[in-house]
Amino acid sequence: MIRTTEPVIEMTAAELAEAIEKAAKAAVAEVMKSLVQANTRHPKGDGGKGHALAWVRAERYIEMTGDPMSAVHDRILTGQWAAGKHYKRTGPRTLWVNLEQADSWIERHPHVEAALPPVSKRISKSIVERS
Repeated sequence: MIRTTEPVIEMTAAELAEAIEKAAKAAVAEVMKSLVQANTRHPKGDGGKGHALAWVRAERYIEMTGDPMSAVHDRILTGQWAAGKHYKRTGPRTLWVNLEQADSWIERHPHVEAALPPVSKRISKSIVERS
């Protein structure tokens, strides 16, 4: 038997899922914040002081966030992202993304799994329906 001095934490599956979701949301927000801070300094044009950039090319955005280009295009085509606010086109093949607005859009949308019932209930329900 292994003995430990660490306290035992008891949680229901729902409480554990909620805690994981909360931690993941906080981690994503922190990563996005640090990416925006680290990658939005422009070394030229202001005497070398560096100024914050609000807009980055879509290629840079997907590189920074891991968001697929198809998701960016879907948000544009479905109207989830507004022209001039979340994105802008400056040429036929030049798409820009506003980092702050994109991050704000992500923060306003709930985590999809938060709206789903726990896995065990979904499995139980599907088993009952097949019977």
